[in-house]
Amino acid sequence: MNNSIVSQILDCWYLDVEFLDNLIDEFDIDLDIDCIKKEFWLVNLNLLVYKVYDEVKNRFLTDYKEEVEEITWNSLENVWDFEDYEIFTNYLDSHLWFNNEKIEDLFQLWRSRNSSKNYDY
Repeated sequence: MNNSIVSQILDCWYLDVEFLDNLIDEFDIDLDIDCIKKEFWLVNLNLLVYKVYDEVKNRFLTDYKEEVEEITWNSLENVWDFEDYEIFTNYLDSHLWFNNEKIEDLFQLWRSRNSSKNYDY
């Protein structure tokens, strides 16, 4: 699909669409748009970026469950219950970070090792 059409559908700029595409490619994320549509009536770029980052967070916590448990001294029964992170969505200025510096460092290491491509954002 042409980026200008996607930009119009998502009510954003083409660079925002490229950001989303690159983020999805970086981590090889497979979004279930139908599921997202059922959960949220209106789909926009920020929502999609949030969903991608949420999946990235879950993958990281799954891969480094033991290390994160050691750092936090808490058991991670379910990675979806982990709350010590932030996802900020504002188109190109969207980010995922962990509030604990050691976990954030671990995440950055994991990201550099596991992303299929490295983009500067």
